[in-house]
Amino acid sequence: MEPLKIIQIGKLTGGKLIGFESQFTREVYHSFAELLWRDTLVSMGNTNTDVLFQMPIWFGEGSERYQKNIPYNFPRLKEIAEAGELINLLEFYSEFIFDAVDLGTVTGAESDPPHSNGLQRYWCFSEDLFWVNRPSRSSKDYEYIKLKVEEFILEKKDEYTTLVRKVERLRKILDKEFHGSREFPTDDVLAFVMKRDGGKCALCDSQETLQFDHIYPKSKGGNDEPDNLRVLCRSCNIKRGNLDRRG
Repeated sequence: MEPLKIIQIGKLTGGKLIGFESQFTREVYHSFAELLWRDTLVSMGNTNTDVLFQMPIWFGEGSERYQKNIPYNFPRLKEIAEAGELINLLEFYSEFIFDAVDLGTVTGAESDPPHSNGLQRYWCFSEDLFWVNRPSRSSKDYEYIKLKVEEFILEKKDEYTTLVRKVERLRKILDKEFHGSREFPTDDVLAFVMKRDGGKCALCDSQETLQFDHIYPKSKGGNDEPDNLRVLCRSCNIKRGNLDRRG
């Protein structure tokens, strides 16, 4: 048995699942029909003879009546679509094409599986549509595939949640660095430092063009506490900056 592969192929734009047998609103069939022609299915190799889904068709009459699963591949669906019958076909046979994963937002997956014939390759959760590379062959296999689709959805949701939290943390860090580098000590702190340093440059005693200098630069984690501040004249502050850049 080939390994199970699940691919999210698109979003149904017509609404959510309704009812208790995985039935769709008519708008959803239009949406799904459009998805059938999308590059996603083309990239899966379904443009030729690969089976997209199967449907049970009755043949014969009376005691000779029998049922046969008819495969629908891409060229066959294209012919049906060109004849204007694709929407009607999808709507009539929806229970043999779609199934639902119930995570509290959809209905239809909790009753006995109506798909024991194992024809489903498309699963839905809310408005998201998933393609499974093989249908189920038994009730046990059906439940297994259903759980794997649910696992796939939950892992994607967890991956998304983790990504959102990571981005939020990065935004906070960058925001803090951006604003932190532009914050200034309070007026009370500056007044205290000016008085403490005697209103003159701490290096040359000049009283001209005085400025405040962070002894340990804020870009390297320095703070705005008085112990990390001093008064410098513009000339000494420029020299100090040049030395820092060379260092």
